Amino acid sequence: MADDEIQRFTTWQVIQHALWALAFTTLLVTGLALKYPGNAISQAVIGILGMGLRASLHRLAGILFVGLGVVHIVYYIVIDRGSKPIMLGTKDLSDIVQDIKYHLRMTDEGPKYGRYTWVEKFDYWAGAAGSFLIGITGLAMWTSYAGNAGFGPTLLSGLSLQVYNWFRMIHGYEAILAGSVIVLLHMYMAVWRPGNFPLAMQIWTGKMSRHHYEEEHPLELEELDKAKK
Repeated sequence: MADDEIQRFTTWQVIQHALWALAFTTLLVTGLALKYPGNAISQAVIGILGMGLRASLHRLAGILFVGLGVVHIVYYIVIDRGSKPIMLGTKDLSDIVQDIKYHLRMTDEGPKYGRYTWVEKFDYWAGAAGSFLIGITGLAMWTSYAGNAGFGPTLLSGLSLQVYNWFRMIHGYEAILAGSVIVLLHMYMAVWRPGNFPLAMQIWTGKMSRHHYEEEHPLELEELDKAKK
């Protein structure tokens, strides 16, 4: 590791993010192809994959997506016994206010962040809530279909058509919302934000330069420097 690089993410976190990105992209592409079959891109996807392979890929990606979520929760709560800086706190509220003032040029000093900024926390918890909704509704529709298709009774085999359609609507619109957040917010933070273009590499390499740490996470950098003494 170069002298000016600091380990920000573990190898497991890097792998987890890569698998999540793969699962999410697969779910979005194969899911929207079914929701909007008349779209030219959807027709291209279906033309390449076919409806059967599209459905299989969507479900396999769903299993990976939900499985990663379960592993993430178990690891973060049971195995990782350290502090939980991703949790929301009162400082986040003051950081939001300070950030707004800074961007409106009401002050010359922006907020100083620890391990995560308030935007990163919003991105994380919005993604967690969306993943829960998509996971629950997707599993409900899948198990209901499995039972009705003759694969044996399941917990939701008797799901009424009205409830099924509600779940399908929630599942679809939440997927659109999640995709929009990824494209507009997450991609901005990772790609288009000044200092990151063409790509923020820390989630892929696990390392962040000291210069970026000083600019983006000065409070955590202070703690890291103190721990070395």
